Amino acid sequence: MATYDLTPRIAPNLDRHLVFPLLEFLQESQLYPDEQILKAKIELLNKTNMVDYAMDIHKSLYRTEEVPQDMIDRRAEVVARLKALEEAAAPLVEFLQNASAMQELRADKQYNLQMLHDRYQELSRNYKISELILGTLASDFNEKSQNHFSVQIQMPYTCFTFQTINTHIDYVKIAACLLFVIPCALSKQIGQEQIEALYQYAKFQFECGNYSGAADYLYQYRGLCNNSERSLSALWGKMAAEILMQNWDIALEELNRLKEIIDSKSFSSPLNQVQSRIWLMHWSLFIFFNNDNGRTQIIDLFNQDKYLNAIQTNAPHLLRYLATAFIVNKRRRPQFKDFIKVIQQEQHSYKDPITEFLACVYVNYDFDEAQKKMKECEEVILNDPFLGKRLEDGNFSNVLLRDEFLENARLFIFETYCRIHQRIDIGVLAEKLNLNFEEAERWIVNLIRNSKLDAKIDSESGTVIMEPSHPNVYEQLIDHTKALSGRTSKSVSQILEHAHAQAAR
Repeated sequence: MATYDLTPRIAPNLDRHLVFPLLEFLQESQLYPDEQILKAKIELLNKTNMVDYAMDIHKSLYRTEEVPQDMIDRRAEVVARLKALEEAAAPLVEFLQNASAMQELRADKQYNLQMLHDRYQELSRNYKISELILGTLASDFNEKSQNHFSVQIQMPYTCFTFQTINTHIDYVKIAACLLFVIPCALSKQIGQEQIEALYQYAKFQFECGNYSGAADYLYQYRGLCNNSERSLSALWGKMAAEILMQNWDIALEELNRLKEIIDSKSFSSPLNQVQSRIWLMHWSLFIFFNNDNGRTQIIDLFNQDKYLNAIQTNAPHLLRYLATAFIVNKRRRPQFKDFIKVIQQEQHSYKDPITEFLACVYVNYDFDEAQKKMKECEEVILNDPFLGKRLEDGNFSNVLLRDEFLENARLFIFETYCRIHQRIDIGVLAEKLNLNFEEAERWIVNLIRNSKLDAKIDSESGTVIMEPSHPNVYEQLIDHTKALSGRTSKSVSQILEHAHAQAAR
């Protein structure tokens, strides 16, 4: 089923590191030759700083303990660069690791920057004072070599006291101390350069595969950064790190923060906004299909007009995941009818067994074809990195979403088939549901028992007799006016936006 593998379409919209879990899944499912997957991993790793991992893959691929010289040289470069960035960010990292110093930080970024700036100014003043002290000591020592002096030097993080100076050796000791300690303290200054160094250090840590450290530093960087573009970049990196560490709840929080920024009116440009929405939807697949309420959340996000337009324009393959979410969602949503129209419109640009299944049931009413597509849907789910998540139970593994999908798919076929027939042969129905006669009869009995079906079974004739349903006028009125409030609110907001735009001109 490599024909329906979406990895080539999804990967360009992901960070390189997020592609690795997809390759791991494809390797386990053996959808492609193992050698091809390993080569893809090495090609991907060459653009990161995970050199040790690349070496291990190279050894496994070529069955050798030797690695190319360029990998060894690359590793030396990465280690040297990491050390340089660590030294550059050390003052700020040390400050952030100081619990008492961290208590001085507030939610106000400007206050934090000013506080750090004031500390930098204090260090600069003390450095100048130290130079004056050295000059005075040298002058006084030459003139009054037998006199005694008392000197105390206070600086942030340091305090030095010298009670007496009565020899040339004592003076040399103080001079050496000042010349060594003051520059060391000055190196702890924290300004824009150190904040930028923290960002570069966090980014490099991420490229090396240290996602935990990168997440911490990027979070702290965003508390100090006043550059909106860099702060947004750090937020993307933070979410990627949380996804790779499988911290799904924290990743969902970062996802919501990103969505709020992307949807804001102050975002850079409409074109960048559309591209960012496409990236956000691709990255969100990791989160939604690993979250208990993810199937509802993916509908809430993907089915919004702005995001659905982005899907139809640039990423129609995401319709697979929205269609799956609609099928397995326990609560039938009013947006489902509108989504079927989207499926019908986009058949020329994208289709797979899952979208075709919906088209067969709700557009073409071709139940025989729907039954064939349901078998193909099972294979698509098992070979999809997001839909085919396995639940391990001892020596057994089960794909939970597959079972839910097939159960609800049968219900879709049954409901639609019953809507256009009054008496249905259970044998015919069993064939269309991919069940034998007994399984189909038991399944229908459970539907009737759970009040999901208004019908009765005639055991003698082996048929299901549908009870006539008369439409309730009040329910129809409620259904037709359900979206009225949302549409009104949307119209009002658009009118207000237009009025503000006219006033600004």
